[in-house]
Amino acid sequence: MGDPLLRISLSTACLAPLSLEATMRLAAEAGFMQVELVLTPETARLGAEGVRAIAQKYGLSIPTVHQRLMGLGRWTLAARLLEAADMARRLGAECAVAHAPWARTEEDPHFQAWLRALDVAQRDLSGAPTRLTVENYTQPPTGAGAAFLSDPQALARFAQEHGVWITYDTCHAGSAGLDLLATYDLLRPLLANIHLSDRRGLFAPLSDGHLVSVFTHHQMPGAGDLPLHDFLRRLVADGYRGPVSVEVNPVALGVWWPAWRRRNLGRIVEYVRSAGRG
Repeated sequence: MGDPLLRISLSTACLAPLSLEATMRLAAEAGFMQVELVLTPETARLGAEGVRAIAQKYGLSIPTVHQRLMGLGRWTLAARLLEAADMARRLGAECAVAHAPWARTEEDPHFQAWLRALDVAQRDLSGAPTRLTVENYTQPPTGAGAAFLSDPQALARFAQEHGVWITYDTCHAGSAGLDLLATYDLLRPLLANIHLSDRRGLFAPLSDGHLVSVFTHHQMPGAGDLPLHDFLRRLVADGYRGPVSVEVNPVALGVWWPAWRRRNLGRIVEYVRSAGRG
């Protein structure tokens, strides 16, 4: 039931806090053929073989592995990068997805520690089909304290210089105030994975913080102000064959309401398929 033109995946983070088995079952029932595996304590307990067994049970492939979203204790960005690369290698995934540290220059000590982990991961992946990818930032590329990799041109140069690829997150691009299609054109030669979700502009009753993020970031495709339909049509026209990984936040998806989440998962599949049809 997958779209023949776009390889749509469901991020397992969309259905947190459900178990991995429940998440994969729901993804398969909605018509997804693939998932992006977001690492958690549960995936660590299951290991690659346990994760693979659940995916095979529901007829799903795992083309991408995303680092843990939460960094507690020893789980620095460097440690999460290494874990994601290792799991992706064990699963034979196409991509491992990492977040770079927030740093104003490459000489920042935290960035240098992460960069050393990146080098280790690349050596470990030598000869494997897995490509390391770095995800674009949410914050604007200019202003006080802006990270140097929040500039798409700097991100492209970094990827080329360090032999990595890019995961392009549509919501992050919108939140950073970037033109979605122009930024895609710039990053296109280096893209190995897409994170697909919408973004709503801020509305008056809310102030800064996590509450704003829940209601504005990583929304259902078509529910916000990003030109996602045009973007998906561009992917098809350009012959993009990498994964399109849907990354809608659990509140927007309605994870706690079975009928709502089932309906929304089906709507996502149909949205992407309709865009692919033109």
